[in-house]
Amino acid sequence: MWAYTVIIDPGHGGTDTGATRSIFQESTITLQLSLKVQQLLKEQQPDITTFLTRENDSNLTLEERVQFAEKQKAQLFVSIHANSSPVKSVSGMEFYFKQGLSIEPSEKTLEKILEFVPLKNIAPINEKENRIVRKMTADLVDWGQLQSSLAFNKILQSNTDITKSIIRRAPFFVVENLAIPSVLIEIGYISNMSEAKKLLNDDYQNQIAQSIVKSISEFKNHSLNFESKSN
Repeated sequence: MWAYTVIIDPGHGGTDTGATRSIFQESTITLQLSLKVQQLLKEQQPDITTFLTRENDSNLTLEERVQFAEKQKAQLFVSIHANSSPVKSVSGMEFYFKQGLSIEPSEKTLEKILEFVPLKNIAPINEKENRIVRKMTADLVDWGQLQSSLAFNKILQSNTDITKSIIRRAPFFVVENLAIPSVLIEIGYISNMSEAKKLLNDDYQNQIAQSIVKSISEFKNHSLNFESKSN
Protein backbone atom coordinates (compact mmCIF):
# COMPACT_ATOMS: atom_id res chain seq x y z
CA MET A 1 0.00 0.00 0.00
CA TRP A 2 1.25 3.48 -0.92
CA ALA A 3 1.98 5.49 2.23
CA TYR A 4 0.10 8.81 2.25
CA THR A 5 1.06 11.55 4.67
CA VAL A 6 -0.77 14.83 5.20
CA ILE A 7 0.49 17.85 7.12
CA ILE A 8 -2.13 20.07 8.77
CA ASP A 9 -0.71 23.48 9.60
CA PRO A 10 -2.61 25.58 12.18
CA GLY A 11 -1.70 29.15 11.26
CA HIS A 12 0.15 31.42 13.70
CA GLY A 13 0.60 30.43 17.37
CA GLY A 14 2.36 31.58 20.53
CA THR A 15 3.05 35.30 20.55
CA ASP A 16 1.86 35.45 16.93
CA THR A 17 -1.90 35.40 17.49
CA GLY A 18 -2.82 36.30 13.94
CA ALA A 19 -6.08 38.18 13.39
CA THR A 20 -7.93 39.12 16.58
CA ARG A 21 -11.22 40.73 17.52
CA SER A 22 -12.65 40.77 21.03
CA ILE A 23 -12.57 37.14 22.24
CA PHE A 24 -11.82 35.84 18.75
CA GLN A 25 -8.20 34.87 18.09
CA GLU A 26 -7.02 33.32 14.84
CA SER A 27 -4.27 31.13 16.33
CA THR A 28 -6.73 29.54 18.77
CA ILE A 29 -9.41 28.89 16.15
CA THR A 30 -6.97 27.40 13.64
CA LEU A 31 -5.57 25.02 16.26
CA GLN A 32 -9.04 23.91 17.36
CA LEU A 33 -10.04 23.18 13.78
CA SER A 34 -6.75 21.46 12.91
CA LEU A 35 -7.07 19.11 15.87
CA LYS A 36 -10.58 18.22 14.70
CA VAL A 37 -9.31 17.50 11.18
CA GLN A 38 -6.55 15.27 12.55
CA GLN A 39 -8.98 13.34 14.76
CA LEU A 40 -11.49 12.82 11.94
CA LEU A 41 -8.75 11.61 9.61
CA LYS A 42 -7.63 9.08 12.22
CA GLU A 43 -11.21 7.83 12.60
CA GLN A 44 -12.31 7.88 8.97
CA GLN A 45 -9.05 7.48 7.03
CA PRO A 46 -6.71 5.33 9.14
CA ASP A 47 -4.52 4.68 6.10
CA ILE A 48 -3.59 8.37 6.02
CA THR A 49 -0.82 9.48 8.37
CA THR A 50 -1.50 12.96 9.72
CA PHE A 51 0.88 15.37 11.43
CA LEU A 52 0.23 18.84 12.83
CA THR A 53 2.98 21.44 12.54
CA ARG A 54 2.00 22.52 16.05
CA GLU A 55 -0.21 20.77 18.62
CA ASN A 56 -0.36 23.59 21.15
CA ASP A 57 -0.09 27.36 21.38
CA SER A 58 3.56 27.49 20.38
CA ASN A 59 5.64 29.74 18.15
CA LEU A 60 6.69 28.26 14.84
CA THR A 61 8.38 30.09 11.98
CA LEU A 62 7.24 29.69 8.39
CA GLU A 63 10.58 28.07 7.57
CA GLU A 64 10.09 25.52 10.36
CA ARG A 65 6.65 24.61 9.00
CA VAL A 66 8.08 23.93 5.55
CA GLN A 67 11.03 21.98 6.98
CA PHE A 68 8.66 19.86 9.07
CA ALA A 69 6.62 18.89 6.00
CA GLU A 70 9.78 18.01 4.09
CA LYS A 71 11.10 15.93 7.00
CA GLN A 72 7.87 13.90 7.13
CA LYS A 73 8.01 13.35 3.33
CA ALA A 74 4.37 14.41 3.10
CA GLN A 75 2.19 14.17 0.00
CA LEU A 76 -0.12 17.07 0.90
CA PHE A 77 0.15 20.25 2.97
CA VAL A 78 -2.92 22.10 4.28
CA SER A 79 -2.44 25.40 6.12
CA ILE A 80 -5.48 26.69 8.01
CA HIS A 81 -6.04 30.39 8.71
CA ALA A 82 -8.80 32.88 9.52
CA ASN A 83 -9.10 36.13 7.62
CA SER A 84 -9.62 39.77 8.51
CA SER A 85 -10.69 42.88 6.61
CA PRO A 86 -11.21 46.58 7.43
CA VAL A 87 -14.59 46.15 5.74
CA LYS A 88 -16.64 44.42 8.43
CA SER A 89 -19.23 43.05 6.02
CA VAL A 90 -16.72 40.94 4.05
CA SER A 91 -17.27 37.20 4.60
CA GLY A 92 -16.67 33.79 3.07
CA MET A 93 -13.94 31.21 2.61
CA GLU A 94 -10.89 31.57 0.41
CA PHE A 95 -8.62 28.83 -0.94
CA TYR A 96 -5.09 29.76 -1.95
CA PHE A 97 -2.36 28.05 -3.94
CA LYS A 98 1.03 29.19 -5.12
CA GLN A 99 1.75 32.05 -7.46
CA GLY A 100 4.44 30.06 -9.28
CA LEU A 101 4.34 29.62 -13.02
CA SER A 102 1.47 30.15 -15.41
CA ILE A 103 -1.32 27.58 -15.20
CA GLU A 104 -0.10 26.13 -18.49
CA PRO A 105 3.42 26.13 -19.94
CA SER A 106 3.85 28.36 -22.97
CA GLU A 107 4.13 27.00 -26.49
CA LYS A 108 7.77 28.09 -26.48
CA THR A 109 8.42 26.08 -23.32
CA LEU A 110 6.79 23.00 -24.81
CA GLU A 111 8.92 23.35 -27.95
CA LYS A 112 12.06 23.48 -25.81
CA ILE A 113 10.96 20.40 -23.89
CA LEU A 114 10.49 18.45 -27.13
CA GLU A 115 13.82 19.70 -28.41
CA PHE A 116 15.66 18.32 -25.39
CA VAL A 117 13.69 15.10 -24.90
CA PRO A 118 16.51 12.97 -26.44
CA LEU A 119 18.86 14.27 -23.76
CA LYS A 120 16.97 12.65 -20.91
CA ASN A 121 18.77 9.32 -21.30
CA ILE A 122 22.23 10.59 -22.19
CA ALA A 123 24.67 12.99 -20.60
CA PRO A 124 24.20 16.59 -21.85
CA ILE A 125 26.84 17.63 -24.35
CA ASN A 126 27.89 20.71 -22.40
CA GLU A 127 27.16 22.60 -19.18
CA LYS A 128 24.84 25.06 -20.93
CA GLU A 129 22.58 22.23 -22.11
CA ASN A 130 22.78 20.70 -18.66
CA ARG A 131 21.56 23.95 -17.07
CA ILE A 132 18.72 24.23 -19.58
CA VAL A 133 17.57 20.68 -18.94
CA ARG A 134 17.69 21.18 -15.16
CA LYS A 135 15.73 24.44 -15.43
CA MET A 136 13.05 22.88 -17.65
CA THR A 137 12.76 19.87 -15.35
CA ALA A 138 12.32 22.17 -12.35
CA ASP A 139 9.69 24.21 -14.19
CA LEU A 140 7.76 21.07 -15.13
CA VAL A 141 7.83 19.84 -11.53
CA ASP A 142 6.68 23.28 -10.37
CA TRP A 143 3.88 23.29 -12.94
CA GLY A 144 2.73 19.82 -11.87
CA GLN A 145 2.70 20.88 -8.21
CA LEU A 146 0.74 24.00 -9.10
CA GLN A 147 -1.83 22.01 -11.07
CA SER A 148 -2.24 19.50 -8.23
CA SER A 149 -2.70 22.30 -5.69
CA LEU A 150 -5.35 23.89 -7.89
CA ALA A 151 -7.11 20.52 -8.26
CA PHE A 152 -7.23 20.07 -4.48
CA ASN A 153 -8.58 23.59 -4.02
CA LYS A 154 -11.39 22.81 -6.48
CA ILE A 155 -12.25 19.68 -4.49
CA LEU A 156 -12.26 21.72 -1.28
CA GLN A 157 -14.53 24.34 -2.78
CA SER A 158 -16.97 21.74 -4.09
CA ASN A 159 -17.21 20.09 -0.66
CA THR A 160 -17.70 23.31 1.27
CA ASP A 161 -21.30 24.12 2.14
CA ILE A 162 -20.65 27.86 2.07
CA THR A 163 -22.47 30.11 -0.36
CA LYS A 164 -19.48 32.42 -0.79
CA SER A 165 -16.03 30.99 -1.54
CA ILE A 166 -13.25 31.74 -3.98
CA ILE A 167 -9.97 30.21 -5.20
CA ARG A 168 -7.02 32.57 -5.44
CA ARG A 169 -3.29 32.53 -6.13
CA ALA A 170 -0.91 34.25 -3.72
CA PRO A 171 2.79 33.97 -2.80
CA PHE A 172 2.27 32.75 0.77
CA PHE A 173 5.58 31.35 2.04
CA VAL A 174 4.33 27.87 2.98
CA VAL A 175 2.67 27.19 -0.37
CA GLU A 176 5.46 28.78 -2.41
CA ASN A 177 8.30 26.82 -0.81
CA LEU A 178 7.04 23.24 -0.90
CA ALA A 179 7.42 20.81 -3.81
CA ILE A 180 4.19 18.98 -2.89
CA PRO A 181 0.56 20.02 -3.44
CA SER A 182 0.04 22.80 -0.89
CA VAL A 183 -2.96 24.97 -0.07
CA LEU A 184 -3.81 27.70 2.41
CA ILE A 185 -7.43 27.90 3.56
CA GLU A 186 -8.92 31.08 4.98
CA ILE A 187 -11.92 29.58 6.79
CA GLY A 188 -13.74 32.87 7.36
CA TYR A 189 -13.46 36.46 8.51
CA ILE A 190 -12.87 37.23 12.17
CA SER A 191 -13.56 40.87 11.32
CA ASN A 192 -17.16 39.91 10.46
CA MET A 193 -18.88 39.47 13.84
CA SER A 194 -21.49 37.02 12.56
CA GLU A 195 -18.85 34.84 10.88
CA ALA A 196 -16.47 35.11 13.85
CA LYS A 197 -19.14 33.71 16.17
CA LYS A 198 -19.61 30.74 13.83
CA LEU A 199 -15.85 30.10 13.74
CA LEU A 200 -15.91 29.56 17.51
CA ASN A 201 -18.95 27.29 17.31
CA ASP A 202 -18.08 23.61 17.82
CA ASP A 203 -20.68 22.32 15.35
CA TYR A 204 -19.55 24.76 12.67
CA GLN A 205 -15.92 23.79 13.19
CA ASN A 206 -16.91 20.12 12.86
CA GLN A 207 -18.70 20.93 9.60
CA ILE A 208 -15.61 22.61 8.14
CA ALA A 209 -13.33 19.86 9.46
CA GLN A 210 -15.50 17.19 7.83
CA SER A 211 -15.40 18.99 4.47
CA ILE A 212 -11.59 19.18 4.65
CA VAL A 213 -11.32 15.48 5.54
CA LYS A 214 -13.66 14.52 2.70
CA SER A 215 -11.60 16.60 0.29
CA ILE A 216 -8.32 15.06 1.45
CA SER A 217 -9.76 11.58 0.94
CA GLU A 218 -11.00 12.41 -2.56
CA PHE A 219 -7.69 14.02 -3.50
CA LYS A 220 -5.73 11.04 -2.19
CA ASN A 221 -7.85 8.65 -4.28
CA HIS A 222 -7.43 10.91 -7.30
CA SER A 223 -3.65 10.87 -6.77
CA LEU A 224 -3.58 7.08 -6.37
CA ASN A 225 -5.58 6.57 -9.57
CA PHE A 226 -3.27 8.90 -11.46
CA GLU A 227 -0.21 7.12 -10.06
CA SER A 228 -1.50 3.68 -11.06
CA LYS A 229 -2.28 4.83 -14.60
CA SER A 230 1.19 6.35 -14.93
CA ASN A 231 2.96 3.08 -13.99
